[in-house]
Amino acid sequence: MIELLKRIKWVLLLLAVPYGVAVFLFTYRIDFSLVTPGGLEQVSDQVVFETMYDAEGSFHTIYVMAIDRPTFFQLMVSYFDRSIDYSILPESRRGVSDAVNWRSGQLARDNAWNAAIITAYQALGLDVEYEVQQRITLIYDYISNDEIDLGDHVVMVNGHPLVDEEGRSLVHQVIGQTTCGETHTFTVRTEAGVYRDHEILKQDINGQCRFGLSLSTYYHLVAVEMPYEVKPTFVGGPSGGIMQFLHMYNVLTEQDATQGLKVAGTGTIQLDGSVGPIGGVKQKVITAHRAGVDILFVPRLNDSSVNDNYQVALRTMETLDTSMRLVGVSSWLEAVTYLLALETEDEDV
Repeated sequence: MIELLKRIKWVLLLLAVPYGVAVFLFTYRIDFSLVTPGGLEQVSDQVVFETMYDAEGSFHTIYVMAIDRPTFFQLMVSYFDRSIDYSILPESRRGVSDAVNWRSGQLARDNAWNAAIITAYQALGLDVEYEVQQRITLIYDYISNDEIDLGDHVVMVNGHPLVDEEGRSLVHQVIGQTTCGETHTFTVRTEAGVYRDHEILKQDINGQCRFGLSLSTYYHLVAVEMPYEVKPTFVGGPSGGIMQFLHMYNVLTEQDATQGLKVAGTGTIQLDGSVGPIGGVKQKVITAHRAGVDILFVPRLNDSSVNDNYQVALRTMETLDTSMRLVGVSSWLEAVTYLLALETEDEDV
């Protein structure tokens, strides 16, 4: 046996080299981020009302696949695929686990639904009550407190409220008064309604003084005139807001704005009715094209900026052989007005 091993040791060594390279390429993760085309979700599959009008067409949200810390092999593939974008992973995102990232995306999606519901109900004259909160949407891996959790509502820091009586955020004022190198008291209300105080150190991390948490404005629904059910999905993030609004507005009014078309779009929705910017526009345009979308809505906020969502979408459209219509909007009213105008265009005279 020993003699046999001696004879074939060079063969084993030669085989070990490519094996080791393959293991490295397929398992070692690096500090980059990839964004690839994804798919569509039909909004009618996500929310159900007790009473709804029928729609001939359909509204769809668009999701892309975001991969943080890909393997070398995945990065190499992205280099040759023009539909994939890659970039160095920001330092601020390297201390966040995959599980936390996923849960954070789900919280953002839930809040997008709440914002869309509030905006749609108000637009339709339906009663809706809500509370503005500051919720924890990210926790970095250098936080040692095991009890604090994603989704916790931070009520006060050192006894100072983070939202005023009119629902305006006071986060920057209150957090700005805290001192680096000291421990501060965060009073939180859990999703179960339990109040707790947590002592959290504000510490220097990579040259910046941080608590290791991210807080985001969250709209907690208290009461609504028309009951609904939002169904769970694996897709996270806030970018489906405009399409969620359009679907609800459409099924809660008698006039069908879809005109029998497959309508998709992306963009956050704000309570004042405005549409906010999102990421991954290039991949979302490609995804919509591949899925046979008729009309695609994207945020159009600043035509003078080459990085405006609509400008990026225009450049992407030029690379595609598509009949899809690209429509830039800055508010839900512009989107609804565009769809309703299609009925006039198609009338026989």
